Amino acid sequence: MTARFAGLSLAVALLAILAGGAAQVPQNASAGTPAPAFHLTDLDGKSVSLSDLRGKVVVLDFWATWCGPCVRGLPVAKDTTAARRKQGVAFYAVNVQEPADKVASFM
Repeated sequence: MTARFAGLSLAVALLAILAGGAAQVPQNASAGTPAPAFHLTDLDGKSVSLSDLRGKVVVLDFWATWCGPCVRGLPVAKDTTAARRKQGVAFYAVNVQEPADKVASFM
């Protein structure tokens, strides 16, 4: 496993299961307003919060294994993540409804 692939896998593996299910979007959410705080847990059990990512552009890709377009987009997301990491972009593929072992098989 190359260092590039390992780093990319870690970023994408943070697709994890949000504790307690999907976060609710505030009714007054709009462009230019700060995102609500969140915590993600990766497939290795490591936690990351929005505050850990301060100063970065954060992209959250909500996906599911049953969503064909979502699954087909994962390789593109991996390539984009690798290309933009040095520019301060943090990408996370988030799956909140499926078991971790099923999600891991797509990574």
